Amino acid sequence: LNAGFPGAYTLELNGGVYDLGIEGDTPIILNQSVAINGNGSVLHGPGTNVNTPNAWTAGLILDQGAENVSINNLTIEAFATGIYLTSDGGCLNLT
Repeated sequence: LNAGFPGAYTLELNGGVYDLGIEGDTPIILNQSVAINGNGSVLHGPGTNVNTPNAWTAGLILDQGAENVSINNLTIEAFATGIYLTSDGGCLNLT
């Protein structure tokens, strides 16, 4: 993730809320094949709080190299865009 080595990855999240609304680093950019098993997790964004510095506007970004992405049992909320797909992104499977 975020410019990692090419390959196929599996990301297992522990159930819970991940509050990304005040996160100051780089948004989550998927540029490889990855399966995300959310296990009931929630990615929570900044909502309408425009005063949050460095607020993320997208929960996940699928970019060039993301050939096969599967997202299971994950809620993405309170972002301007839940999942942003670039024109170079690959196949996305949501369950």
